[in-house]
Order: sequence, then structure tokens, then C-alpha cells
Amino acid sequence: MFSTRKGNLFALFFVLHFLAGNFLVAFLMKHFEFLQNILPSIGITQILLVFLPAIYYFLFFKTPVKETFRLYKTRPINIILSILLAFTSIPLVMLINVLSQFIFKPALNDTLALIGQENYLFAILVIAIFPSIFEELISRGIFLSHYKHTKVFTTSLISGLFFGMMHMNMNQFLYAFVLGFLFSIIVHITGSIVTSMIMHFIINSTNLTLAYIATSDFFTSIPGYEEQQQTMALLDQSQLLMQSLTLVLLFVVISLPFFGGILFILISINKKGHLLRGNEPSYKFFPQETIPNNKLLDSLLLDDEIPINNADKPQPIFTLPLILTTTVFIIVAVLTEILS
Repeated sequence: MFSTRKGNLFALFFVLHFLAGNFLVAFLMKHFEFLQNILPSIGITQILLVFLPAIYYFLFFKTPVKETFRLYKTRPINIILSILLAFTSIPLVMLINVLSQFIFKPALNDTLALIGQENYLFAILVIAIFPSIFEELISRGIFLSHYKHTKVFTTSLISGLFFGMMHMNMNQFLYAFVLGFLFSIIVHITGSIVTSMIMHFIINSTNLTLAYIATSDFFTSIPGYEEQQQTMALLDQSQLLMQSLTLVLLFVVISLPFFGGILFILISINKKGHLLRGNEPSYKFFPQETIPNNKLLDSLLLDDEIPINNADKPQPIFTLPLILTTTVFIIVAVLTEILS
């Protein structure tokens, strides 16, 4: 039912669907005036290019929805700690973003500037709510469930790789890779995709809110604001990045101990430390998915499935579909970097 081969095949399908779907979105934007605004175009992209592949997946593979998406209940304390963990991880995300801009072109600066002029609640819907649900269902749900026989840290690294490639540019790839790894670990610790959805929402909505504050009338009316903007306009990109780097590093130094402490508490109260230290297979973090040793069930499996009583047997990771997916991403990311 679940195998890395099928997961990698889905990843390839998703990336190709995403690229082809951009032509459809461009067509719709050309013929429907309301889609020419930034927020409706992002919303339709999330629905058609991110959520729709999940529908295709279940029509074709027909796997159990609850198990595939890890739609399990989690304790309230896990939700609270996940919220705190999300806030304390934001400076680290900012740091990676700033560092990547020394090499790659920023992917979101112009977009955030445009979004800051739009309706805030609508922006929260398409920038925070849609991605926190749709992208998590795809990456920490469908894709991750096919790596349940793989060691947890390998599983999480591959999850980060796929999540990074979903963004189709090098600037976002770097911090999305780190977040994808973190979200995967949190799903394993808490036993539910709900916690990664919450973290995803907190991070996106916080960054969005900061963009709104930076362009708000209150902020721009502060004495000395215009003079500061004029001074910054005289600086080149590297000087601006160095200023940002200094400030972000300060935030990282302050937040990192809190991040580590919250993560330690989360691991302790869920009693998953021994599984993480042993780098156990992914499925062992979900007791309701523990695969029994049953030869009768083995005999009923299709030839392309992993035998149930060999659940710990390593499965090939870098199969042809994943290699093709990575190749397509690199080509698109390089072309985007050159042409933008």
C-alpha cells in the first residue's frame, strides 16, 4: 500500500502537474480580470496546483485517508508547544532567508510588497490558511506516509527535500528544506499532522503580518521614517543584507535557547526520545500504524508491496522518479534565477 517508489512517483507527478498547471493559471488570469490581482491568483494556484493533486492521488491509489494524512488527535499541550515552537523558529527561518539572498535572488520581496496593499483577512486565507492545510496534506501527509518504513531522520530529510522543491526556486528552497525537516520531526513526535499545520500557519501568518506592519500608515508615519528610507536607498544589496543579518543574528541568539527547550519538553512529554535516539523507522512513531508480523497477510500483498513482517527492511530512496523530480527542479530553479 505504501512504498517509497510510489511516494517518489507522486512527487514527480506533483512537480510536473505544478509546472503544467502554471500555464492554466496564466490562461485564467488573462481571461478573468479578478484573477489578475495578487491574492486571487495565489489562491487559485493553491487550489488547482497544490490541493488538486491530493484528489488525483486518492482517486488513483485509494489509500486510507486518515492514515495517509496522519489525521490523528493530539493532546492540547502538543498544540500549545507547537505554537511556541513556531514562533521561536521564525528567527532561524529569517536567518536562512537572509543568508540565501547573498547567493540567490529573493523570491518574495516584491510579492509581499504587493500583498501589503491588499485586504489582510483575505491575505491570511491564501498566504497562511491555504498553504498550512494544502501543502501539509501533500508533503507531511501523502509524500511522508510512503516513507513510513524508512528511518525517521532519513524520512524527515527527504520530506524537507520535497517541501523545498515544491517552492520551485532556490531562495525559498533553502529555508523550506529546513522547515520541512522540522515539520516532519514534529509530526513524528506528536503523532499528528495537526501540529505541523499549526506551525506552518503561525510562521506564514507572522511573516505576512510583519509585511503589513512594515507598510502600514502607522509605521510609515513614525518620525524619521522617510529619512531612514532615503538612507537605505543609497545602500547596495549586500550592505542591506549585512544590516539585516546583524539584526536577525541577534534574534536567533535570543530565540534559540527557547526553541531548544520547547523541543526538549515536547519530546519528553510524548516519550519519543528513545525512538529519535535510535533513529527508528517512521511507522514506529505511530502506534496505531504499527505493522504486525503476520505471514497470512504477507501472502495477500501484491508483488510490489513491502512484506508486512519485513517492515524494517530498507527501501530504495533515490529511485528514478525522485531523480527526475530533482533534475526538473534544478533546471526550473536555475532558469528562474537567470531569467528573473
